[in-house]
Amino acid sequence: MLVSETRIQILSLFKMFHNNKEVFKMTKTNFYSTPPYDQSGYGNHLKGLLNAYMELEPETSLDCPLAQGWEQHVNTKELSAIKNAPFYKREATVTITQPHYAQLKLSDRPRAFYPFCVFEGDKLPLSWTKWYSQQGITRILTPSTYTKNALINSGIPAESVAIIPHGVDRTVFKPIPKEQLSMKINNKKFNFVFVGGWAKGDKDRKDVLTLVKAFCNEFKDNEDVGLILKINNVYNPNVNYLEEFNKLNLPNNKALVNIFAQPMTTEQLAQVYNNGDVFVCVSRSESFGLTFLEAISCGLPCIAVKNGGYLDFLNDKNSWLIDGELKQASDPELIYHDTNWMYIKQESLQKVLRQAYTNSEERQQKSQQSLTDSEGWTWKNSAQKLYNLINQTTKKEEV
Repeated sequence: MLVSETRIQILSLFKMFHNNKEVFKMTKTNFYSTPPYDQSGYGNHLKGLLNAYMELEPETSLDCPLAQGWEQHVNTKELSAIKNAPFYKREATVTITQPHYAQLKLSDRPRAFYPFCVFEGDKLPLSWTKWYSQQGITRILTPSTYTKNALINSGIPAESVAIIPHGVDRTVFKPIPKEQLSMKINNKKFNFVFVGGWAKGDKDRKDVLTLVKAFCNEFKDNEDVGLILKINNVYNPNVNYLEEFNKLNLPNNKALVNIFAQPMTTEQLAQVYNNGDVFVCVSRSESFGLTFLEAISCGLPCIAVKNGGYLDFLNDKNSWLIDGELKQASDPELIYHDTNWMYIKQESLQKVLRQAYTNSEERQQKSQQSLTDSEGWTWKNSAQKLYNLINQTTKKEEV
């Protein structure tokens, strides 16, 4: 009798584990990307998502190229994930890189495969479309509606794509009163702030030159206003920004422009944002636009082009959105040959810069709305969405 009861209990326990995906979870996750200390967009994406994901699943690994002395540049979670890499190659795999690198992990024949597609444009290059259409991909991950639509425009079925957005650490990116800032950049009463990469002159996607020309032609040195440029030089560390700007024949009586290109921690970046009153970036296309999210999390309304992944959280109530003309991307790289970006006129940007500077009541309303609209856009929530997706779509091992 006791043997029969024990058998019944074991069978009942087996059914419970088999049917309850939250209780019986055998899926480990392997990430593949650039190192978490890399300063590129891929590196920032990986670092934020991986650290949040490991709060949900500590048995996570990271496979990435490593430089000598890499141990000094990672935290405890990242160190653990990197050391796990040799053991989890056949587990559910998430790649945060371009397709030709992701193919290396697909060749490992993992139990499930989730490549991120991060692309700036309204249509993918044909080589990318072919790659994302192959067998072995469980879901294509993308950070925004904008890039999901680019995948669909390229012939990828909508049901094959899942949106896993970027996020921010709201303990770092938050409003800091000006009098409490440890980094005071200038003494101007009002500052516009730009944060982002720039490497290819007037062909560059971020369109920094149009921003500089618009600001310097709209504001004079007798006005209490400045422009702070925090440029990520990882994409071309040899650019001399002052030389590039001098080629623009800017007015001699232009307002103050501060330029920074040195690497910064996230805490230092939060200080840069909080030195400003309005964030401005007229990028011609963004797959997501993490800097915009960081800015509104600090309470800065944004000036942006009406084209990009940030339209999932930017709107006319928290930002000034400038319409423009869709034209073929100016970047000479082949991957952008068949895609479109949005181009705005310098005069349109000057008008909006002046409006944002002059209308303090409108600016304050947009600032308050920015803080409201940024709630919930955290790496923690992004990791939870990814965790749920993986456990819903990965085939479970047989007991």
